[in-house]
Amino acid sequence: MKVQIITSQSNFTDFFKSLGYAVNDYSSPRSFDDYDLNIIDMTHAGFWNLLDIGNANDVSSDIVDICNICKTSTKSKILILLPQNITCAYLHSYDLYTIKDEMKKIINILINFFPDYLVNNNPFQPLLDIYPERTVTKINNIIYEASFRLDGCLLPVTKSENSEKITTGSIDNLFLSTLDVKLNEENVTTLVNLLIGEEKEDSELPDWLKGYPILDDAELNKQKCDQKSKISSAEKEIIKIDKKLSENERIKSILYLNEDKLVKIIFEMLETIFDYDLSTFEDKHEEDFRIIKSDVTFIGEIKGLTSNVRSENIGQLDDHCDSYRERISKEGKEEFVKGILLISPERTKPITKRHEVQKKQIDNAKIDGNIIITTEEFIKMYECVINNRVSSKQYIDYLKNNSGLFKNSDVISE
Repeated sequence: MKVQIITSQSNFTDFFKSLGYAVNDYSSPRSFDDYDLNIIDMTHAGFWNLLDIGNANDVSSDIVDICNICKTSTKSKILILLPQNITCAYLHSYDLYTIKDEMKKIINILINFFPDYLVNNNPFQPLLDIYPERTVTKINNIIYEASFRLDGCLLPVTKSENSEKITTGSIDNLFLSTLDVKLNEENVTTLVNLLIGEEKEDSELPDWLKGYPILDDAELNKQKCDQKSKISSAEKEIIKIDKKLSENERIKSILYLNEDKLVKIIFEMLETIFDYDLSTFEDKHEEDFRIIKSDVTFIGEIKGLTSNVRSENIGQLDDHCDSYRERISKEGKEEFVKGILLISPERTKPITKRHEVQKKQIDNAKIDGNIIITTEEFIKMYECVINNRVSSKQYIDYLKNNSGLFKNSDVISE
């Protein structure tokens, strides 16, 4: 069993050499595929110190090289040992000062320094998520503490006692662990053996012997291949499902988001519902969106509130509509303008505990000739368009000809 550890800690160097492992610095690792297992030590504050978290591209060349080797290594297994809740100092380039903070407060910023194929696989469901949570994991009666748990699309390798939170996870040949090995020989060898198996004397069989079938070898090997294929297909399918669930969660997030994050997702949904490209829309701090169709122009205001809909929200939308009418009037144009207040009222409350929009605000919207759409109803609109239950034209015609409070059920019943 050949093991290489990549570290810059002198105490790690002495300890792992005593176990017979090859030890190299980040600047000069041996080829990973020369070893059965490569352990990358990211546990010490020195690894993270002075990383510029204001610039995720400002990473030392050594770390970039390590990440590239991880990506191209195919024969060996790779174990990244993640830090405990240590204190580290990091640079913030925008303000040109150094900050000291606990790892738990910055860990999800620092994972931006990990290989692209871990953190950028999908911006809304990365393969790797790290959360602060103290746990205890038991492997062969050895107790490991951890300050963090893992999530995302990693396959679980070790889980904490009772709470069953992932403390070691894998994707292909890459393993990540939040376990604290504490430079204890029993702790380290137990974890290593879990990943690559215990070394046994004369365990390597000659190739000719492996290829010499007896008894039911052929049938068993065929069954083994079939089962591996099924497992691989199932794992890939689970990742696809997780990604779709993540996208659904992203859509649902408009029920509680506000400001720019809310606007970004709603813009994507508007493009689908209205069959319209908003990429050229410029936010000039007037209306939040503008959708121009042949017979109607929708002027939109997007709000995420902790309160219910207020009169000032209705008034602000009407002001935007009037302002737009004035602008096009000066250009000698005339359009049928309709205001849409897309709003997430009482966004911090569960849907079942939110109050109905007050009649006074609905009446105000009717007087102005505008319409209120809550994010709950907006999601239903999106579902109907995605599932081809209602067309974009049907929604456009309904919104053009109605005012007050939008109810998706009214469109479906027409």
